[in-house]
Amino acid sequence: MATITGWYGPLIDLASASCHVDHFVQLLVFVRHSQSIYREYGPKQGAFLKTLVQVGDNSRPNFPLSVWSENIRSIIHVGDVILLQNVKITKFRETLEASTAQVSTIRVLVHSSQLISSRGNNAMAADCNLGEALRAKLKKVIEWVLSTESALDQIENIELPKEKSLEEQKPKIDLSVMDIMALSSSCSMSLRATIIDISLHFPAKSGMKENFFVSSILYRIPDKKIVQAFVSKGCCQCGVPLDLRSSSGGNIIQPYSEKCSTCLHEPSQIYRPFLLYVRDPSGHIPLLVRNKTAEILFGNIAAQNIYKCNHQGDENPSFQNFWVLLLKSLLQRDKNSPFYFEISLDAMKQPENGRFELISFKVSLHDSGTK
Repeated sequence: MATITGWYGPLIDLASASCHVDHFVQLLVFVRHSQSIYREYGPKQGAFLKTLVQVGDNSRPNFPLSVWSENIRSIIHVGDVILLQNVKITKFRETLEASTAQVSTIRVLVHSSQLISSRGNNAMAADCNLGEALRAKLKKVIEWVLSTESALDQIENIELPKEKSLEEQKPKIDLSVMDIMALSSSCSMSLRATIIDISLHFPAKSGMKENFFVSSILYRIPDKKIVQAFVSKGCCQCGVPLDLRSSSGGNIIQPYSEKCSTCLHEPSQIYRPFLLYVRDPSGHIPLLVRNKTAEILFGNIAAQNIYKCNHQGDENPSFQNFWVLLLKSLLQRDKNSPFYFEISLDAMKQPENGRFELISFKVSLHDSGTK
């Protein structure tokens, strides 16, 4: 079921890594070298073991990184600027290194072809959908790469053409569900489809059923309970729930957010992350919906406004009723025309864990049944 992994530590410079031994951090770095290691002996001879990576930033030109995941390894390429999320700083004897863990993820921010192109570093930093602190760090790293001879040499020696990668970054228009399910690399796309249902998830210790489809309860419980199922305390910027009911397995809720300028969560009432199931003639697909996109889906109604209705003596119950009516209208699967969805694909995730995320939503104006 869909979960959102928040930041498990602060964004740091490599020069300060010694202050964060045995803790998770976020690193925005330039990839200088990469070498995969395979088992040489035993029954699993030839199997992937790990990848040794050398990275650098504006504070420290070289720093070792051990990558234990084949999925992450496949995304790391020499010459790219990447954001490593939730990696652990470790120390063996006197040697520091960063190491990936099960909660680690990677995001490529700037490809090597962009670094050697004519575009300025300010434009590259501005083009990224990042918080203020990350944009500032990205600008420093790009400036360092462009002014460091050894780093530039590594970029210019790359023989792999990047034109195809740039082309792949362009949104894919009007794909079918079958086409989208067949994609294997991260990209963005659009889809015309009808809404089937919404699936909500609660941890086992929350006292509620862990996974359920909203259509199964929509006409059986009071409107107030429906609102409570969707709204929770969370970060209004990154959409990570912060209440105890939404934390998985009793884990400590981390205070760090990649979307906020201060790198700390901004608590508010948000829409709990959920999966929106949609279909077209070729199949169905689950779309992860976070807080800000949920606002678009629900007619630009913020969760904070619904929460106030629900918890302040029902001063304006008609507003809450309108929201529930809108929800019921969206789930009339056999009566609605197709909607137009803009989606991003994260190749590191599985379909039920946010592989496909809803970015934007609007009513389709070219339904085949409309004259």
